[in-house]
Amino acid sequence: MKHSILRCVRSALSALLIACILLTSASCNLISGLSSDTTGATDTTTPTTTKAPGTTKAPGTTKAPNTTTAPTTTTAPTTTTAPTATTAPTTTTAPTTTTAPTTPTTPSTPVDPSVVMLPEQEVKVLSQNLLNGNASSVASRAPATIAYMLDLGLDSIGVQEAGSAWADALDAGLGHLYARVGVECGSGKDKGSFATYIYYRKDKYQVIETNTFWLSTTPDVPTKFNDVVDMNRTCTWAILENIQTGFRYVHVNCHTDHKDKTANVVQLEMIRELILRFEAMGYPVFATGDYNTAEGLVSYNNLLADDRIADARYETSNTDDTVSHFDNGASIDFCFVTCEKMQVLQFDVVENLHGTVTVSDHNGIYTHARVYSLPEQDHSVAMPKFNSDFSIQAIEDSSGSSRVMEIKFPQARSEDGAVAQRYDVEIYAADGTLISKVMIYGNAQRPHPTFNISHVLSGGIVGETYYVRITPYSLFDEKGQTVEASFVWVGKPIVPTAPDAPDIVDISVKNGVVTDSSPNQFQITQVGTVNVTNDTMVFTQKGNLRTPSITSQYAKMTDGFTFAATLKTGNDFSDSNYVGNCHAGGFGLALNDDGTIEFVLHNGTDYVRLSTAVQKNTVYHVVGVYDGTYVHLYLNGILISSKALGGSMKLPTVDAAKYLCLGADADATGKGEYPASVTLYHVSIYSNVLNDGEILYLAGAN
Repeated sequence: MKHSILRCVRSALSALLIACILLTSASCNLISGLSSDTTGATDTTTPTTTKAPGTTKAPGTTKAPNTTTAPTTTTAPTTTTAPTATTAPTTTTAPTTTTAPTTPTTPSTPVDPSVVMLPEQEVKVLSQNLLNGNASSVASRAPATIAYMLDLGLDSIGVQEAGSAWADALDAGLGHLYARVGVECGSGKDKGSFATYIYYRKDKYQVIETNTFWLSTTPDVPTKFNDVVDMNRTCTWAILENIQTGFRYVHVNCHTDHKDKTANVVQLEMIRELILRFEAMGYPVFATGDYNTAEGLVSYNNLLADDRIADARYETSNTDDTVSHFDNGASIDFCFVTCEKMQVLQFDVVENLHGTVTVSDHNGIYTHARVYSLPEQDHSVAMPKFNSDFSIQAIEDSSGSSRVMEIKFPQARSEDGAVAQRYDVEIYAADGTLISKVMIYGNAQRPHPTFNISHVLSGGIVGETYYVRITPYSLFDEKGQTVEASFVWVGKPIVPTAPDAPDIVDISVKNGVVTDSSPNQFQITQVGTVNVTNDTMVFTQKGNLRTPSITSQYAKMTDGFTFAATLKTGNDFSDSNYVGNCHAGGFGLALNDDGTIEFVLHNGTDYVRLSTAVQKNTVYHVVGVYDGTYVHLYLNGILISSKALGGSMKLPTVDAAKYLCLGADADATGKGEYPASVTLYHVSIYSNVLNDGEILYLAGAN
């Protein structure tokens, strides 16, 4: 039965945040009418047409579920006792005792004996913004934080601002009872920058499904909403199933933007649609987070515009008015619940001072609810499929070269209108040889999904016919209908042509001396041990070579540049940098421990990476090109892959890291980092964009 529920979730959520298309009209009209009341805890303007906090439901009149059945004559809970402190380094401020709401009335609708009912269960969840900090700061606050969380006997915990230090501390302190789901917001890795992790009792629950998406216009990839916001923002959710009883609930946890009011409105609309999608599928939902809005503001009121969602604070007779964020004197942390599927027994703001330790600049948000006995759901799956008139449109690159070619095709959609989450795109030659296989996203979770999908191809032969096979998948990897089509590669033939000499750097060994032959004639310095022969620079992870600061050259590179290196891989395939100018920005050529070499370039948010497999102890000519729009990777004169930069090129901002480092990556200490085992013959950078013919010529010449 678990898998049928999973299919239900996958199918329904593939339509998920597409419902935000209403933002195209309703929200766009809303946003265009906003002045200063969109978000931000300092704004106090309250629209008169939305529910004010406290009026969603009067204390003591909690609704019974509107399903076929509800708990039959459920006994009202006795006065709830706050969790007692067990082992805290200091006295823990526990939630105060709250008077329980009255017993829900039993619906008059008779129970269908064929319906499988899931048991009711009480659930305790917590939301806590941890206040990210360095290792020392986290170490001083983590013991008290962990102790108070353990004291509360929580089923699941939603945390925000969980950097690497916090992830390590919570994993160590909670790991005996809790497991976590979610990824960090910067690049989607397990740990790193801010994360909206969910910790859940691993002895009690198993994860049926989980996902993290970005609160941006491209939710499937690590991105921020726009250039006004300060960083990537994420939302993590998990469907948790009681291992013993089969009871299920959904925990949603997010951290939204505080700088741009429009962004905050759209982000909360995305979360609202997520909550309602789960609610419509029969799941009770607890949506915790730092929402960076306040009661009465547009984004808060929009989220509560549907009677099925309520602020847990106002679902009990105790309307604890303690603010959640003492720095700005406002409550910006909330737990929203699907109120028709549960009875909130207790809500409290857990103050952040535990003994003498202030654990964060946010208080915790504690919610204790009884989830009603609900029918098990088994929805049919609506697979994404293409229209019968599906076709491929092949478009020549605007430069007229054969470097890239773009294909466009219409989105696959399910019967309920949901677009596909992703596509597998396979390109075959006329003889059936697989040329390339890529996965591209359909942006199913973005507020305004695109009607067409565009994809940049590379590596074809002009005039040849190719075949494309495209398979769509729903949000949860349910496979849809595969289609096939053919197209002719358009562009111009490649003719080897000698380029002008490199004008930024042109580094090689001449008469046993590492020399820059570019017009800049940078003086190359050595750090540690590098073996320089008559024509090679041999690095063994013990030293590197570097230019002075190349800041003066950055202006020549922002609209496009070409990086080229002739090298011989070593025997050690560990993560390292062959050539680097990467430090919170910049570009570089790196080796990954999976045996791939990659060219990276920062787009203002994260590094765009293009990689290809290489062999040990083998000579290669590698070229990375940025043409102002796309980033391209060439190996031995052949175009391997291309990606849109997706932003503006960002170069290092730390003065001490603005040099070009050979045999390692630039860092701010002057020592270099990620040292490599590699032999370099020639490294050059051009301020212009070399074309295919010039790159093919260089590959032969080197």
